[in-house]
Amino acid sequence: MSRERQERLLNEQLREIEEGIRELKASNGELFTIKQLEKTKRGLENRLAKLLDSKKRDDVVTYEQLCVDRLYVDEARSGRHPDH
Repeated sequence: MSRERQERLLNEQLREIEEGIRELKASNGELFTIKQLEKTKRGLENRLAKLLDSKKRDDVVTYEQLCVDRLYVDEARSGRHPDH
């Protein structure tokens, strides 16, 4: 997955978590649930920070650049033993 797409997805998840925390606090939600969401938020923030700090290692083709809509994996067996 491209770095840009990963960043976008993490930011979307962070916004959803933040919205959930606000809603729970506004409705006096359970403290345990709020704390769990805050923990999840910190984890997402750490992942985003690592993503932004990482340097691109090499020039690879991302899934998006392949213009592939679906990927099918055929796991049908040929009837032969895998060691032969």
